[in-house]
Amino acid sequence: MKIRPVILCGGSGSRLWPYKKNYQAKQFIDFGNWTLLGKTLERIKNPLFDFPVISTNFKYLKEIKRHLKKHKIKKYKIVLEP
Repeated sequence: MKIRPVILCGGSGSRLWPYKKNYQAKQFIDFGNWTLLGKTLERIKNPLFDFPVISTNFKYLKEIKRHLKKHKIKKYKIVLEP
């Protein structure tokens, strides 16, 4: 039996930056060629895990798919928040 990872990937990043900067959700911030979402996707490549279910907002859909492609995750399910 495998573990089905559920990745909650939302938020606006508004608490991380000063008022006048563009907000970016922390899971997408580039910390020197790695992101929090990227690290998570690497962890779930372990055979212990089944395909991930990712809950996110529609505005992050392209970024999520870009990360999935980069980390070679081919099977996944995305649930979009309203």
